[in-house]
Amino acid sequence: MDNASKSMVGENKFIDNMVNSAESSHVMGMNKNLFERLVDSREDSLNNLYHANQESAWINSLTRFFRILVQSLILGYAAFLAINDQITFGMIIAASILLGRTLAPLEGVINNWKQYLSFKKSFFRLNETYKNSPDIYQNVDLGKPEGIIEAKNINYSISNNNLNTIKDINLKITPGESLVIIGPSGAGKTTLLKSLCGIYKPNTGEISLDGGHLDKRDRSKIGEYFGYLSQSNTLLEGRISENICRFGEIDNNAVIEASKKANIHDFIVNLQNGYETELGNFGSGLSDGESRRIAIARSIYKNPQILFLDEPNLSLDNESLLSLIKLINSFKENKKTLVYTTHIPDLANLADKALLLFKGEVKAYGNANEIIPQLRGGK
Repeated sequence: MDNASKSMVGENKFIDNMVNSAESSHVMGMNKNLFERLVDSREDSLNNLYHANQESAWINSLTRFFRILVQSLILGYAAFLAINDQITFGMIIAASILLGRTLAPLEGVINNWKQYLSFKKSFFRLNETYKNSPDIYQNVDLGKPEGIIEAKNINYSISNNNLNTIKDINLKITPGESLVIIGPSGAGKTTLLKSLCGIYKPNTGEISLDGGHLDKRDRSKIGEYFGYLSQSNTLLEGRISENICRFGEIDNNAVIEASKKANIHDFIVNLQNGYETELGNFGSGLSDGESRRIAIARSIYKNPQILFLDEPNLSLDNESLLSLIKLINSFKENKKTLVYTTHIPDLANLADKALLLFKGEVKAYGNANEIIPQLRGGK
């Protein structure tokens, strides 16, 4: 039971990490790999529970056997005394036997009532989650997407106050194009980015990938073609190499290539355990800038066709910022689809298209070279 408890604690920590990294895991199709890792942890816990319950069953059975044996011997001896007219409490004994047998099932229900309630709650939570999960029936793998993303009249509200966070958004991005989403804080930039990559499902409107519904695509199949970087740290507990390869099968060359592009390779190899360095809970053990660069490396692992970056410049020093600019230019040259948000003009100027948001509404959308200079007061 002690080993099972330890395994369960580790499993719960990993689940917390998964929840913290849910958005990145969803976009980049990491859920299958993480699920397999979770299954291994669960199997370890269940195996220990199985052996503990086996031992417990033997102990409980022997205890019950001796309790019933002693009770039977006492009642048998009492019956012997009654037959010999030495006692006159036969009816009481008979009543006590009947009462004991009658109350046994009720006693069992009471003793296991807590477990029943726990099962009931878990069942309803699981059932609710299952009902809300999308039904994906894709017998044909559509393969690598071209990268055509289109939004048609999408509206989405984060809260339940019926006020849309983004309103009537229409846009289209083709392979090789880069779109920068700009605007003041609270304008809805992150909400729009998360909607375009499938984290949020619009309340109304439609988002398509290569002409088909994005929410109907199997993330475990297309996730490898997506890269996603959120504003917050979404690394998980585990080795650095595992985080970069999205907890799938490690491709050494791809891990190193992504690390170099993110300007984090030299830092990693100088660590005592290099790429096998273990990160703590929620990827702890690194500075914000170091974690950020590892997250960038994860987002570009194996050169995804579509890349979403939410304020990628956060916590980066000048050298890393230059690497980010080089990375964006590289994606454009390789005809990848790129969508990102930023407040930095130097990054915004790299995009082909710009979309200006204000209070969730599009105020300008078109050629970045025309829109961004207007924001600076240029002509």
